[in-house]
Amino acid sequence: MATTFYHPDAKASWQGDYFPRMAGPNGEPTWVTFSVSVTAAQAVENNIFHMCKLSADTLVLGGYVKASGLDVHASTSGLIDVGFTSDSNGHGDTNSADWFVDGAVLPTLTGSVIAQFGEANSSGYGIMPFVPSDTNTTTGANATGYFVTAKLNDTVAQAGAGVITVGLLIANKDFVTPACVA
Repeated sequence: MATTFYHPDAKASWQGDYFPRMAGPNGEPTWVTFSVSVTAAQAVENNIFHMCKLSADTLVLGGYVKASGLDVHASTSGLIDVGFTSDSNGHGDTNSADWFVDGAVLPTLTGSVIAQFGEANSSGYGIMPFVPSDTNTTTGANATGYFVTAKLNDTVAQAGAGVITVGLLIANKDFVTPACVA
């Protein structure tokens, strides 16, 4: 049975959603990075790691996932996806567990894998930038955001303790011109 784990930036708090801090006065995009340590007991098929919760007004322009130490067998079988899920209220886009990265192969032994996304859709993943299509609830109020998640797929040959890191290039959609969003 799958278990869901939460990075501290994905948990509910008095601050609410994680919102991009602007790099300059005109809302230039900024990089944010979220890392989570994973025990061998957690490095199993279908476990989900909510890396962060972004506000419904946050665009993902690009990013990467880096994973290491999760499968220590000489010939690994585990894969990792990075995608998004709607918030706990069910608002936001329909879930897509592999929108950003679909099946990056976990590295053997002590290596690491890095999969980039958002560069002209070169990997065949979701079209970037990621623009949440449903930013309003059924009552017309602003939705409360969405999680960026990492999910382990397929059987992990020999689970090990490791790290999952997700880096995101994000921006506030209010500062992005319509030509960039099209």
